Amino acid sequence: MRLVKKEFELFFLKLKQKNLEYLIFTKSNLMKKTDNNFDSLKKNKFFSFNFFYIFSIMSIPLILLILPKNYFDNGESLCLSMLLLNKQCLGCGITRAIQHAIHFDFFLAWQFNKLVIIVLPVLLFIWVKKIYDFFLK
Repeated sequence: MRLVKKEFELFFLKLKQKNLEYLIFTKSNLMKKTDNNFDSLKKNKFFSFNFFYIFSIMSIPLILLILPKNYFDNGESLCLSMLLLNKQCLGCGITRAIQHAIHFDFFLAWQFNKLVIIVLPVLLFIWVKKIYDFFLK
């Protein structure tokens, strides 16, 4: 009886070891598979984090086009210069000016901020360069 009990314990000990080895083996294979999948995702530019970045870069001007041109005209200013010192800085009104310039209302854009003639072409250049770098490089 005692011999059977010892054999039984030995059998379960071996089974436990084999199960543990099997679990370790499958876990390492699973990790290798997920690492390979992640590497392939990193290599594919359309499923990388850069895709979400470029998607957001491309969507901002499109969202501004969809919004009405007077969307930012009303409301409180978020400019610290206006809030703390009650003086306009060089950037005050540039968001409203860009919004009106995108909608081809250049007269109001010029009235909101004169720097729109410099800022808008620079923003367009950066936007086109980011898209060009993503798709053609």
